[in-house]
Amino acid sequence: MNNIVDNLQTKEDLTYDHVYNKLMDLKIPTAVNSADNKAYKTADVKGKGKELGREPSRKGPTAVPKECSYCKKHYPTARSDDHTWNECVKLKAANLKNNEKRTINIAKIGKEETPEPVSTLSSVRTTTKISSYPRWVIDTGASSHMTNNLDLFINFETVKGTIRLGDDSVIETCGRGTVVILAKTSIGHVSSVYLERVLWVHSLGSCSLLSSRAIVSLGKEFSLASSGKDMYIFRENKTEVIWGKLDGQDYVVQEEKESAKKITYQQWHEALGHPSPDYLKSNNSSDATNLPKVPKDWQCETCITSKRIKRKPTSITDIPSDTPFELILSDLGGKFSKTSFGKSNYYVTFIDDCTRYAWIYPIHAKSDTVTVFTSFIYARYTQDNAIIKRFRTANRGEYVNAAMLTLLDKQGIVHDLSPAYSHESNGFAERYNGTIITAACSLLTGLPLALWTEAIATAVYLRNRLPN
Repeated sequence: MNNIVDNLQTKEDLTYDHVYNKLMDLKIPTAVNSADNKAYKTADVKGKGKELGREPSRKGPTAVPKECSYCKKHYPTARSDDHTWNECVKLKAANLKNNEKRTINIAKIGKEETPEPVSTLSSVRTTTKISSYPRWVIDTGASSHMTNNLDLFINFETVKGTIRLGDDSVIETCGRGTVVILAKTSIGHVSSVYLERVLWVHSLGSCSLLSSRAIVSLGKEFSLASSGKDMYIFRENKTEVIWGKLDGQDYVVQEEKESAKKITYQQWHEALGHPSPDYLKSNNSSDATNLPKVPKDWQCETCITSKRIKRKPTSITDIPSDTPFELILSDLGGKFSKTSFGKSNYYVTFIDDCTRYAWIYPIHAKSDTVTVFTSFIYARYTQDNAIIKRFRTANRGEYVNAAMLTLLDKQGIVHDLSPAYSHESNGFAERYNGTIITAACSLLTGLPLALWTEAIATAVYLRNRLPN
């Protein structure tokens, strides 16, 4: 019976007729050869004969001719009456061939989705603590590159898999991608090496593994060599690509230390929110000397297309306050043509006149200005132990209404209103809004416009960290 079940399970196009023929092949010979079954059949037939009012046949059971249902279906011209299915040589050969195909398919899937097992001493060192900047170690036994630092990936895809270590334990990998390292050769040359299909292993340990097998397997173009306490990976033309220096028991890949000057000025300009070159001058900040100099005839295409100012605005002559939170400047921006993902249409900025530090609050309607200013007052008192004394705004409805006047009176805050048609009286807040809008437009290049709240918040964050 077990053979029949195994045979039925291996069929891809199983039908009712197949099952019926198999069971009949099993049942009829057994009834012929078994005395107990023969007696049961006789008794059963006699009972049915009495009930129907006729005599049962007294002839004994006759032998059933052999017939192979498999040959009858798949080989109709071949002889099938000299054996049964469990004696069929053709069926056994077909089953063996199907098992081989299934094994090959499973092997292909496992190779694609599950990383090959690793059997190296260094790969056994696992921990739950993640190193911020793990060093790369050349591993001759590892089948794949792997690291526990997700920040190193320049592209990443989620792929589940397992890795077998040298002590037969198994750890999980959650993804793979491309990593770039600044490899330094033994003669001092530095080049960017792109490692593809690097596995992200969260519990790997304190070092990242650079698989020499994975590099050499790329073809005859790469080779591995060692000399004393050094290990090298060469190209086909004997050009040195990676240099590993023995440190304890590990060959550590020699990397160039990162520096601010390794990044171009354009990259710094974009990372800081497209500020004017004047903000990055060395006399404005003590660490500005680490930044690259402005290239000659440099222009940012994004700034040209995004910033709307056609002429240089007049300089502000007002003198900042001497005490933080003595005077808070505020202005409202919007309405935007696109509602943000957070359902906001406007934003309100609050600026400390002394430090020029700013806070931003996205709001849905202008009437929400009173609500966010109340939150701002309590937040500054709780976080900075500060009491606001004066509040300077434009003479508009969102600032001049019963709810706002009641709040200011309750808190004892003096409300400074700019005169009508005199924007320069609240000039810094007005210009600040224009600055962060142009920065946000540059940051939103190629992104959905509904992300304007995130872009403005990023612009304010960067402005708070640039010199004033």
